[in-house]
Amino acid sequence: MIEYLLTLVLLFVTVLVVSGNNTSVSIGPLVGSGSARIRNAQVIVIIGFISGLIIQGQRMQTASYYLFPFRTPGMVALAFLVTSLIFTLGHFLKTPLSLTMALVGVLLGMSFHSYSAVSSAFVLRMVLLWGIAPLAAFHLSYLANRALGRFQSHSIWRRLEILRALLIATSFIASYTLGTNTIGLIVSIAGFSPLDVILSSVAIVAGVLLFSSGEINRIGRELFSLRTTGALTSIFISAFLVEAGTLLSIPVSNSQALSSGVMGVGFSYRTRFVRLWPFAIIILGWIITPLLGFIAGFGIQFFYR
Repeated sequence: MIEYLLTLVLLFVTVLVVSGNNTSVSIGPLVGSGSARIRNAQVIVIIGFISGLIIQGQRMQTASYYLFPFRTPGMVALAFLVTSLIFTLGHFLKTPLSLTMALVGVLLGMSFHSYSAVSSAFVLRMVLLWGIAPLAAFHLSYLANRALGRFQSHSIWRRLEILRALLIATSFIASYTLGTNTIGLIVSIAGFSPLDVILSSVAIVAGVLLFSSGEINRIGRELFSLRTTGALTSIFISAFLVEAGTLLSIPVSNSQALSSGVMGVGFSYRTRFVRLWPFAIIILGWIITPLLGFIAGFGIQFFYR
């Protein structure tokens, strides 16, 4: 009973931290392009997260089974604790670390230590998709933004209104897909009971409102000052790739896809300067995060046993 209650507490904390840290993936470009204020954008992302979790989140139960086949409430609590600590570090560094990579690393580390039969075929498919997603996001965003930049309208104000409406819609879609894939994976690990979903929904609201500002500023303003077309392109492409992963029941790093899309958009503007250093920090995080998660998950099992 104590382990179960601890699991519920850490589920809440994990979703709280992840929601705040990953809000930038959905609405950073929306805010950075000047298409919406932070508070209005946060409402969009809350609705998207919760609806995605409820409607499609259960699709990630397959991934949780393959990555973490043998689990107890105590092991689940430890997995959430380690992942939350990694993401707390990301919050203080104002860097959108990949929840998917951190959590998957932790689960694999714990499973390897307990000699659980992890599906190597599933892990291989997942790693391949992790490699394809950022490359696809970069190139598709580059090409799509160049094409969208040629969009013409008799009224420039009418064109801006259309693009901003599309940007808001795509930001909701991105939030929805993040709720299905990232948060859906977390809740699936806990068991996906009605209580888990209700508790996670409350954590989403708190996380988005209290802990998202730093990451929104980094993605939306520090990485690249996007035009409306650029923000629309990067969000739509990343949402498309994450949803594809959800349909395959494979966890996909949304921050990885979005950051790659933003970089592709930046390179599509031939006359504009793109700051590469912030992107280099994020790419380094992609490499370090799963390794850190694996080591931490493997090591924490010593204490559990």
